[in-house]
Amino acid sequence: YAFQIAIVEYQSPNVLCRQLTSSLALPTPVRGALVSQCLGYNDSVEIAKKYVRNQTVCLDDDDDDGGAAVGCVPLSFQLTCPISMTPMANPVRGKDCKHVQCFDLLTFLHGNANPSGGRWRCTCCDDFVAMDDLVVCALFQAMVKKYGKEAGEGNDKVLFYEDGTWKLSLPAKRGKGGDEIRGAKRRKQEDEVICL
Repeated sequence: YAFQIAIVEYQSPNVLCRQLTSSLALPTPVRGALVSQCLGYNDSVEIAKKYVRNQTVCLDDDDDDGGAAVGCVPLSFQLTCPISMTPMANPVRGKDCKHVQCFDLLTFLHGNANPSGGRWRCTCCDDFVAMDDLVVCALFQAMVKKYGKEAGEGNDKVLFYEDGTWKLSLPAKRGKGGDEIRGAKRRKQEDEVICL
């Protein structure tokens, strides 16, 4: 048998979030164990480009002239936190996560404030993510900075292309019955009335 006593001081999620975000401004050796790393914009874009290449298929046209591939489909990333469905303020993910999608730091900390069986699990891949394994993503910070207002208004998807460019996905237009209308207009159906 073993017996262990630990004296700990409770820190609220808000305090932890402040500590984590304020330590990002410090040089890496000074940060301590609170933040694993902050991925710079270029590093984040390279990781996202690699992810897009591994997750999508580009169809080559039938010409054997060695032309460029056509039909490359961008991946869609969400600017709202998958936990709270509100726009992210501090986008983070686990350093060992294989995905690029981030979640909001404060929401993640609040979700782990109370003991439960699912504590410290990534919301995207369900892998264990300790607080010191969190990585701040500068790519998502830039996306949220540019399109945060639109994300708050319900348009929260950003299309990320293999070449590293990204843009806001335009929402689908809705018809009277709530059906999506893409591209071509639908013809108005008229009810046929038969008098007997």
